Amino acid sequence: MTTVSDPRRLYRNCTGFTLIELLVVLVLVGLITSMLAGALHFGVRETRLVSGRMERVGLLASAYGILRSHIADAEPYPLAADTPRTPIVFVGRSNSLDFVTLPAAALAPAGFKHLHIAFERKDRAGRLTLRWDDDPNDPSGQRLATRILLDDVAEAELDYFGTIGEESIPQWYAQWDGIDHLPSLARLRVRFTDGRVAPDLVVRLRHAPR
Repeated sequence: MTTVSDPRRLYRNCTGFTLIELLVVLVLVGLITSMLAGALHFGVRETRLVSGRMERVGLLASAYGILRSHIADAEPYPLAADTPRTPIVFVGRSNSLDFVTLPAAALAPAGFKHLHIAFERKDRAGRLTLRWDDDPNDPSGQRLATRILLDDVAEAELDYFGTIGEESIPQWYAQWDGIDHLPSLARLRVRFTDGRVAPDLVVRLRHAPR
């Protein structure tokens, strides 16, 4: 004889989730999702910060490389020919530097060129610029476009190391102008508007007296 089970007993034996259990699961899923979203946002922000720092380091390294190369090759170009102990074209101040050099053909036309490096302040932010001029003895010569080396600069200071006049002990000077020889060293200090301080750039001039 076949017996038929009571449907109500079968329903009572079925396992399932209660409403409380479902709510707990939803809350846990929400918490995990918010944690993952926060971690993702933090990771994206850190990646952007690291990328920005790397970009700034790359720009600083590029600017320092250009400055080091050109300043090191400064020539003791005289203001007047055939004059003993005549001053040379090297005007160094705390915020600018003018000198003569032989640039690579890819940078400027062949021949001696006048190179002008300057810190130009505009409001709170300034910039460090570089410009080639044509023949140093021709004020009306061609002036090439100004190149911005560093932007968002709060302070940029140049000084020069060597001997002036009868002094036998070299020292640092805030100005080098009207001298008949090049300084031994030139130093650049840079501070940015966000408070970062760049490492000092110290350049040895190859044609300075030994």
